[in-house]
Amino acid sequence: MKLRKYLLALVVAAPVAAYASNSYELRVSVPGMKAPAPTVASPMFEFTTCGKNFQTGPSLSQCRSAYSGQSILDPVYNFSVSSGIQQWTVQETGKYRITAYGSWGGIPYDPGDPRVTDEMRGRGAMISGDFNLSAGDVVKVVVGQSGRNYKGNYANGGGVGGGGSFVWIDGQSQPLIAAGGGGGASIVNTKYDQSLVYGVGGDVGLDGTPANGTTMANFGVNGGSATYTKGARGWNSMISRMNFNGYYDSSYDRYSGFGGGGISVMTGPHGHGAGGGGGYSGGGSTKANSTDSSYGGNPDGRNGGGGGGSYNAGTNQDNQAGVNAGLGRVVIEKY
Repeated sequence: MKLRKYLLALVVAAPVAAYASNSYELRVSVPGMKAPAPTVASPMFEFTTCGKNFQTGPSLSQCRSAYSGQSILDPVYNFSVSSGIQQWTVQETGKYRITAYGSWGGIPYDPGDPRVTDEMRGRGAMISGDFNLSAGDVVKVVVGQSGRNYKGNYANGGGVGGGGSFVWIDGQSQPLIAAGGGGGASIVNTKYDQSLVYGVGGDVGLDGTPANGTTMANFGVNGGSATYTKGARGWNSMISRMNFNGYYDSSYDRYSGFGGGGISVMTGPHGHGAGGGGGYSGGGSTKANSTDSSYGGNPDGRNGGGGGGSYNAGTNQDNQAGVNAGLGRVVIEKY
């Protein structure tokens, strides 16, 4: 019998621990039988802010430190960073799932004041879709940051806008995906509607959104930036200059988020309103202390900044407005 023949071919190895436990390891070689192939996980890469925040993106050294031990740093992927833009080269043609999260917006300077909380920040959009990528494609990634105020208080210096997150193929004029950042929160000392000082979340539509509760149309449309000084930036202006920086403003020492976050509409030297979120199109803002109520919202102009717009060229889309409570990130995973 064949089974008897195979059993007689048993090879007895040396004791596992020489005569210490009287145990032996038995090995059987059966012709025609193969060990199952190991399961290899599909490549998955997560791009983060690499520990960076404020108006400019991370450096190569910061990302190398943040991604230490991860496969993205394998030389085959040609990972690099320039002006905060992360770069990765596709090695395997196929279908990839790309998910981008815009960053949440900022809040007024908060040294522990209970009137100012993270709940007031406009949250970033989540945009996801499937894409066919080819080996050799150079993929560029911008991960949105939130920014911060370093001076002011609950009644002085509104929050800045969060940055959008973007993914595109080098040389192409439109992104694969853009996820809008959330608007910042206004100062909170209003006698009107307290809920309107909250920042607006990043939107799933192409256009930015107006400041909270208003109809003021200074938000960006069709890839444009918000139409006020230091307004939230849109894709068209950022890609044309390959510059996705936010802004710095000495009024209350404010830094808006990398990825196009904006600063408030100013009234004189002050900026008590909130900045809009960056994205495919920039979010709008209002002038705090304004008495013009024709646009709706709080008559004193204390309204949170509008959310940035988003873009998705993929299939099997999953787009959600205002869901990301934190900094931006981008996940790319092969099917």
